[in-house]
Amino acid sequence: MTELSKPSVPLTAAKGLPVVAVVHDSGTPVSMVLFDETKKVMLKRYVRSERDHGPQLFAADGHQSRDFIYVDNVIQGNLLAAEAPDAPGKIFNMGQGRQTSLLQLLSLLSDLLDKSVQPRFDPARSGDVRESMADISQARSILGFEPKTSLEDGLRHTIDYYRQMVEAKLSSV
Repeated sequence: MTELSKPSVPLTAAKGLPVVAVVHDSGTPVSMVLFDETKKVMLKRYVRSERDHGPQLFAADGHQSRDFIYVDNVIQGNLLAAEAPDAPGKIFNMGQGRQTSLLQLLSLLSDLLDKSVQPRFDPARSGDVRESMADISQARSILGFEPKTSLEDGLRHTIDYYRQMVEAKLSSV
């Protein structure tokens, strides 16, 4: 379903998933860019867990996968959608176009933070999605979208940002 008039858009909004509508100067929505806010929350929790030396908690076995994307790539997709002549009425998924398991993400974060964090596993949660990957083929073909910031570089920028925030709070005390 790629047309705005299809039921997927109201259903997505009704479920509380973040949706960005890019609007042309005519004032009518021309495209929708979907992204997943839960990834940002998960990274923030990990950085806090690393700082506080607490265990990183995973539901199920940690082999669940997601398509993580850095915020600059989402902005890039929004700007491309706002300018593309063939974007009106289309929905574009923003992602890297590849899956990363939560254990792979934990390993990468541990390397970037130079700390070993051992995961703790809880039973799988009911209704949890096992695998998720954004289909960015329409964004590639219509918008010319190609994520510029890799997962590793995006994580590095995110870690630096949160460290700067902590340092700013500590220096203001």
